[in-house]
Amino acid sequence: VLMGILLAGCNTQQDVATGESPNNEIEQNLKGIYDEKLKMAKQQAEALQAEDDTTIGLRKMESDRLNIWDKLLNEIYDDLKEILSEDDMDVLRTEQRDWINERDSQALAASLEYEGGTMEPLVYIAVLANVTEQRCYELVENYVK
Repeated sequence: VLMGILLAGCNTQQDVATGESPNNEIEQNLKGIYDEKLKMAKQQAEALQAEDDTTIGLRKMESDRLNIWDKLLNEIYDDLKEILSEDDMDVLRTEQRDWINERDSQALAASLEYEGGTMEPLVYIAVLANVTEQRCYELVENYVK
């Protein structure tokens, strides 16, 4: 879908009817696409249910939730590599590395409240999922106009 949008936007002339450049149209289309993908991921994540009430069942559910958001995060990031300038992408790479460190620190800090218990890995994965979800929204909001 993105390739089709990008190819359609290769024409650099301004649209006389709308006054918008094709690149602006591409970004607006991409914003709409990602708004829909965020909505669908949220629905999919909220529909997850643990197979049972054990911490193992809950960990599996949180792991599945993390996978939903991590997959979308990687998709957004890959698309941003295609649409951002080299300088903007360098800034995003640095920001993303910092975000990964912060995400991991938050998950560790939260999980250490349950150190040695069965809740420790569950909390760690749940925080990773929550922070990754938030990052998906941030990337779309801040970089996909």
